[in-house]
Amino acid sequence: MAVFLLLALGLGWAALMTPVLTGAPTEPFLLLLTFVALLGSALLVTRLADGPGGVRRLLGRAFAWRCGAGRWVVILLGMPVFTLALAAATGSLRSPPAGWGRRRGGTCPARSSSGR
Repeated sequence: MAVFLLLALGLGWAALMTPVLTGAPTEPFLLLLTFVALLGSALLVTRLADGPGGVRRLLGRAFAWRCGAGRWVVILLGMPVFTLALAAATGSLRSPPAGWGRRRGGTCPARSSSGR
């Protein structure tokens, strides 16, 4: 437990302080924190404690399908469909006045510069 905390907090704080000190965007460092600091530390500690079979068992339990594909479709699509249906039923399903691709300060940078 102490090894995991030392690794996760040490790597995590380093990953979170980098954008603070350099002014870089935080999103890539949050991914680094998640995948390297937390997941990497958990897998390393599991490997040290239980050997390679422990990591295999951990990942096997994490990715095991416990229900059929039909239920996964309901789980993954149910919430967006329910949200849209509720918005349509309450009358709040409408587009923003400036459109979806616009920000307050101008056009969305993802749009092409073909005059749109």
